[in-house]
Amino acid sequence: MEQLSPQVMHRLVFTIAVHGLPDAQTGVALDVLTDALRNPNGQVRELAVVGLTELAVPPATRAAALAAALDDPFARVRRRAVRALGDLGRDALPALPLLTAALTDVDESVRREAAGAIGRLGPAAAPAADSVADLLAAPCTRTRIVAATALKRLGRPAPAPVAVEEPAGEPLLVGA
Repeated sequence: MEQLSPQVMHRLVFTIAVHGLPDAQTGVALDVLTDALRNPNGQVRELAVVGLTELAVPPATRAAALAAALDDPFARVRRRAVRALGDLGRDALPALPLLTAALTDVDESVRREAAGAIGRLGPAAAPAADSVADLLAAPCTRTRIVAATALKRLGRPAPAPVAVEEPAGEPLLVGA
């Protein structure tokens, strides 16, 4: 398939998000967006994730397509894919091992989104609770808060936090 430019992807994603597509074109759009996840342009890959998020396909089909973006070299693509999987709720449970792996991503924002996504999967994602709990020691306050919230949604409340002063003056909350 021909490589799509960011401008063409913008138009396709806008059409999907705002107007939707007739059923007869949804399968073609799925193929185009899935293929675009392998485009050399990071912006095109990110737009493909946005388009997949809005495309009217069964949740299992959407989850499988989005899971393919979790190993993208561009952190923004991984972050959007993780968030979109979390938005699917229990329909994204087959991607739980990949979401759990994203908790150790090199990018802080991807780790934080992965914790939030796992939390949105609910108690069925409880096997990932230990990995989410590891983020309670993250240096970023936002990440610790998202991890604690996710643990609560998984049915495992986080330990009571203890405030410790960091050298930069930001309190560091750690489990008691």
